Amino acid sequence: MRRLVPVILFTFGLPAAEPATLPLVDVPLADADGRTYCHLRDGAGTIRFANAVGRLRVESNGKVVRFDSDGDGDIDGEDAPAVQRGQLPGAGPAVMVAVRRAGQPATVSVHVAWSSEEFVVLGSATARQAVIDGIPVQLLDADLDGEVGGSADRIRVGAGDDQPWSRLIVVNGKLRRIELTADAAALRVADWDGPVTSVRLDLAPTVPPRRTVTVTGAQLSLRHVDGLLACELRQDQELPVPPGRYRLARDVLSLQVRNGGEEDEVSLYGEGGAIIELGAGPNRLQRGLPTRLDFTACLDPQAAATVTAVTLHDGHGGAWRADAGESQLNLLLRGNGADRPVQKLEYG
Repeated sequence: MRRLVPVILFTFGLPAAEPATLPLVDVPLADADGRTYCHLRDGAGTIRFANAVGRLRVESNGKVVRFDSDGDGDIDGEDAPAVQRGQLPGAGPAVMVAVRRAGQPATVSVHVAWSSEEFVVLGSATARQAVIDGIPVQLLDADLDGEVGGSADRIRVGAGDDQPWSRLIVVNGKLRRIELTADAAALRVADWDGPVTSVRLDLAPTVPPRRTVTVTGAQLSLRHVDGLLACELRQDQELPVPPGRYRLARDVLSLQVRNGGEEDEVSLYGEGGAIIELGAGPNRLQRGLPTRLDFTACLDPQAAATVTAVTLHDGHGGAWRADAGESQLNLLLRGNGADRPVQKLEYG
């Protein structure tokens, strides 16, 4: 009989990728991210800005706006010509203005989104971009101070929605740590070497199924309470994340509503603010068809009820608020042993 020789298998972890320093380049923004308001007094105003004088001067005269584009504190013949004010939500006309990064001169593009006698709405028309593992990562100057990487700024990975600035991002299913270099000319990127768990978002089945209303999609935006990671999670998607407490920043549920022979797409938007605890093991979040409606109402002396807030709940942690606005919603109010028909509010 041949002796059986035990075979011991050893499994080695793959070494982490070496940290990399990736150059940042300026790229035009197709949308209107990074807006700020410049308050005008006698047609002129300033915003905090990273140029030689620490502020960007703006003047508005009728339908045109001028900038201190060379950053010397005054608007004169050396500056760019006036541009016509834009109209929301378009990006509007843009002009190149001077900025300083770690003491070095550069330029960024600023657009005029809108203007009145008292305010000019300015927007960033430029993002700083690095390419990580073949995916473009854009750093957005959300507060329009001429710099990126501040607590009020945002970041966009690939074709996803922009998220608050954070120290970690998810690229190609991997957690990467990012940091601006001292001269703000490059991005240092390394694999995250801290604890990692996973989170997944699923659509809960509707029991019994509804023929008239169907959940077609869900999206959550989560932000670690310490600012470690901000991420976007879509249905049937699983992401690696550090364990810990996250704040729900955005909660969107998409519905398909059938009314006779017509179909409508409806989006519900959550209030956000809820805290979600993600443990060390795999985490599963769910969203489903709303099954409960809450509302608040006030009653005037003529017994007319006005709905001030409507919230839909799905029983899985999803809560979406609707603003009643000026709409007339009928309620059936019960009190003192008698029904007082005012108007009627129905759901389900």
